[in-house]
Amino acid sequence: MSVGLTVDEKEDLLHDLRSSDDKRRQYAARALAKNITSGETARFMRTLQPHEWEAKIAVCKIFGKIGDDAAIEKLKGLILDFNPKVRQEAARELKKLGIDKPFSDDEVAELVSFLNHPSWWVKIKAIKSLEAIKDPRAAEPISRLMLDEDEDVRNAAIEAVSSLNKPKS
Repeated sequence: MSVGLTVDEKEDLLHDLRSSDDKRRQYAARALAKNITSGETARFMRTLQPHEWEAKIAVCKIFGKIGDDAAIEKLKGLILDFNPKVRQEAARELKKLGIDKPFSDDEVAELVSFLNHPSWWVKIKAIKSLEAIKDPRAAEPISRLMLDEDEDVRNAAIEAVSSLNKPKS
């Protein structure tokens, strides 16, 4: 029978998820995955800054190990993260849990609707999110943005369409 971690031990390990040392982060993620809840992990995740993508990847792995409904919902949210490495890890963890298509038709349609938003940033986020979930239904709506007035939106659309049209290996 394993003994659970104390609150202080969990806090130390959560702090280690922010470490620049890969081995330290990996150890902390493994130890926490056996001794932490989805709720505790989600609370920690909310404290992360956008530049702390390595910690977000560790959080994805923890959620993947926990695998409950709350963890799955958080992984779905992380598929929409702005960092491509975080999106890829979240998708990988969902796939390990047997979830190949994390979003329903309605949810994909909602993401597609953001492609018409006036903000270039929202459009790019929607493009990247649709690219991350690798839903082939997104290729056509994204391709329309290859003629957008914003160069960054055009470039993101070109990259996403290319990625979505690649044959699966």
